[in-house]
Amino acid sequence: MNSPANRLPDPTPAFDEAAIRTHIEMLHQLAAGIQGKFVVSTFFANPTGEDRSGGTISHHAVGDVDGMVDAVMAHASTPNANVYICPNLMRQSLERGKKGAEADVVAVLAIVADMDDDTGRAGAMPTDPNYVIESSPGNFQCFLLLDKPLPPGEAKPLAMALKRAANSDHCTVDVSHVWRVPGCLNWPNAKKLARGRSPESQCGKNRSVLGWLAHAGRRTKCRYSALAVCTGNSFGCVAG
Repeated sequence: MNSPANRLPDPTPAFDEAAIRTHIEMLHQLAAGIQGKFVVSTFFANPTGEDRSGGTISHHAVGDVDGMVDAVMAHASTPNANVYICPNLMRQSLERGKKGAEADVVAVLAIVADMDDDTGRAGAMPTDPNYVIESSPGNFQCFLLLDKPLPPGEAKPLAMALKRAANSDHCTVDVSHVWRVPGCLNWPNAKKLARGRSPESQCGKNRSVLGWLAHAGRRTKCRYSALAVCTGNSFGCVAG
């Protein structure tokens, strides 16, 4: 048995194209038959000061899985490039180069709780998520995948209820928010380094994938319906 001193160092983190494709295929399955487009956003972390403004934005029609994977993989060798995808659909007329805001969302496919241990917002999910991404050690993005797309006006109160129930970060309430892509690297900026984050890039991981994954050409129905029932400050799930 090798002693710690004799063990080989961990390989340099790299993009995992298979994990990236699985994530993107899932989103396109959820969006099948809906008019709108997905947005891939890449922003660049500055480990020594303020992040650089702007970024690289690309738009993708529903069904353009290969183009979306290519847009993500284009940054596999780009230092400090953090790649994100909003899991919800933007209007087809969204202007080129725009990330999109809540006013541009036409269909909400997922509500995501941002559970960050390093900001004191780890909280606890009020129900089992369908899909969890560990974006860095101790920090999680918990996806509730909707059985049917919702207009943003209906989804917003559910996102707000989820934030209250889970004590998650404020990003949870923004249905246009961009989330990290499993299989990509998480490069820390100066602010995160100041909170004690490792200076090494981390590879985002699928911690659990419970539903709506492509399998033998089929969609597997999610374990729980994520169509929430809100009563006051409560947040519940209706079994699917």
